[in-house]
Amino acid sequence: GWLGIFLLFVLGIVWMGYFTNWGVHEVTFMDWAEITAPRLTLLRNAVTTWQLPLHISDPGTLHAATYRFLAVPDTLLSPQMLLMRWMSVTRFNYFNLLLSYGAGFIGLLLLARRLRLSLVTFSFAFLLYNFNGNLLAHLSIGHVMWSATYLLSWFIWLMLCLLDGERSWRWILMMAGLLTIIWLQ
Repeated sequence: GWLGIFLLFVLGIVWMGYFTNWGVHEVTFMDWAEITAPRLTLLRNAVTTWQLPLHISDPGTLHAATYRFLAVPDTLLSPQMLLMRWMSVTRFNYFNLLLSYGAGFIGLLLLARRLRLSLVTFSFAFLLYNFNGNLLAHLSIGHVMWSATYLLSWFIWLMLCLLDGERSWRWILMMAGLLTIIWLQ
């Protein structure tokens, strides 16, 4: 069983690498060119120079609503953005996707254990969860914030814990932490 789970995990890593061309993909199309690459480049410059990314010179990347960069809610602000100091924008996208995928896989394992899923059932759930066409379409055109979708397995696991009678401060802290991570992502 564990070998099958390990092989599924590796399959997911290889798929993410293939999907993002191992972090060396083009950013000259769709939202990558117009929105995501300029935003991530601004964040990379801010991290490199240790300045807060308060304003952006081209408000078009913020849907022409404002010059204030942090005023836009779908901006990536997760702690791993500090790694952009040493990575290109596309390599960071791949790394961030792998982090979300890995955390989501652990959440999926917790769900499988809680629901006592067989390896075959877990494999189908894994394939549906990780090869979802809607998610992949969003990720491919530059919606990097959609990588937080992989964390929904944790949300479902926490909701099942709540339905099973878990009503402690620990549960509240875990849910608040998860929602904060998803929001920052």
